[in-house]
Amino acid sequence: MSITLSSEEEQKVAELVANGRFQSAEDAVHSALDDLFRVEAWTVYAKERIAAGVQDFTMGRTISGEQFRKEILGRRQLRA
Repeated sequence: MSITLSSEEEQKVAELVANGRFQSAEDAVHSALDDLFRVEAWTVYAKERIAAGVQDFTMGRTISGEQFRKEILGRRQLRA
């Protein structure tokens, strides 16, 4: 597979390599693709969670703001 970058994109990649952020243009592109895949996976997850939340709300499965606050604080304490 081959890809074509715009002159601006080529310049930005060259700067990243010249600045030492990446050892090669290929490394920069691989990193960008990894980030893209990670963001896409998170977006799918977030959309699923939002849909589930909307469904819960529609079905009347809600909690008070105070209960939500307690649950969040409880989760933070478990991580600490």
